[in-house]
Amino acid sequence: MLKQTLTVLLCECTKLKRQWLIPLLFACPLAVISLQFLVTFERGLDVFAEFGWFGYISANSTLWLGLMLPMLIALVTTIIHQIEHKDNGWLLMSSFAISPIKLFIAKFTITSLLIVLANLLMVCFIFISAWLLMQLGFPQFESANISFLQFFINASITSLPIILIGLIISKLINNFAAPICAAFIMVVFAMNLSRSESHWFYSPWTYPMISIQVADQTATNLAITLSLGLSAVLLVTVCTLFWWRHKQVA
Repeated sequence: MLKQTLTVLLCECTKLKRQWLIPLLFACPLAVISLQFLVTFERGLDVFAEFGWFGYISANSTLWLGLMLPMLIALVTTIIHQIEHKDNGWLLMSSFAISPIKLFIAKFTITSLLIVLANLLMVCFIFISAWLLMQLGFPQFESANISFLQFFINASITSLPIILIGLIISKLINNFAAPICAAFIMVVFAMNLSRSESHWFYSPWTYPMISIQVADQTATNLAITLSLGLSAVLLVTVCTLFWWRHKQVA
């Protein structure tokens, strides 16, 4: 069983070779960092002194967690499933002795690893941009009050339910634009909902921002717990539906 699972994972990785996903993972965090770097440099030291490095990191994390990361997840999940939608790929995969449950888990695993890589690149680019700003005369970078490890872990964990929802939508809809548009609508909705202390937990798209940018540790723990719980429920539900459908066909 383990050998077959690894074979499915390898097969999925092979499909993604020509999809330009790795350059996309570099481009998205680099775009966020480049924008904030240029804005900070243009404003100069006077404006920077008011907010310091904490303000610089906060601006980067807001743009990344609130907009770029959810849209990147939507794009990656759509690309992964468009491979199967194209030229009746689902029919070809169903002709092999591959469990649809293992196929979905493989896609979820690969997508999660890609998003983990994107979050890691975001942290690395923050350090690089901070070093460049220091070379241009900005103050020494102080990271005592900023936990980059927590940023990386929380962003990766709270991305899981968004990944699963993206995979489900892109699996059901054989259209490249529809899942992207749906994700954009949810991102805009989440930006407004994240300001509400009593309603943010209704949207998984708010979990990344809440888990990192809110000072209240209770809210942070709740966002992580909800992410893990919702991910488990979605994964079990999808696997159960695949199993039930296979049983009905058999």
